[in-house]
Amino acid sequence: MKNAVKLVSLLLCLTALLSLCACGGGKIRTDVKPVDIADAIVGEMGIADAMTSLDENYITGRMDIDLSNCAEYDVRLSTASINVNEFGVFKAKSEDYVQALDEDVQAYLTMRRETWMDEYLPEEKPKVENAQYRVIGTYVIYAILSESDSELAFNTAVEMLEQ
Repeated sequence: MKNAVKLVSLLLCLTALLSLCACGGGKIRTDVKPVDIADAIVGEMGIADAMTSLDENYITGRMDIDLSNCAEYDVRLSTASINVNEFGVFKAKSEDYVQALDEDVQAYLTMRRETWMDEYLPEEKPKVENAQYRVIGTYVIYAILSESDSELAFNTAVEMLEQ
């Protein structure tokens, strides 16, 4: 089972890397704050409901993300309506910390999929099932959003991070 998870993780990383190469191959900036990316994503999505930034206790406790790998982060969760909209932007301390951060985000998304209760907001289940993440330089970004909002979020991040 562990080998299968590692294989899937490796394939996802390779897919993310190849998709990054296909995005224009620009040099990736390292000076963009995750909060600025998150604000831009919310602005582009035109979200009618509030997206609240989550605190360190939630991220380390509920999400089980090791923030010692991060220089900065911003995780947003919908709190004003009944949906599961959520996304996060993590900036690793350096390239040496990207893999560990990537693995934490993948484990979190796997946990969300595995613990979903079908009777709870069944119309929202596709967002969780199709949750995505991308590694862009030293940034790891994930989205539990509709397909179109996820695409918009990743495109916004790429636009802000490519030089």
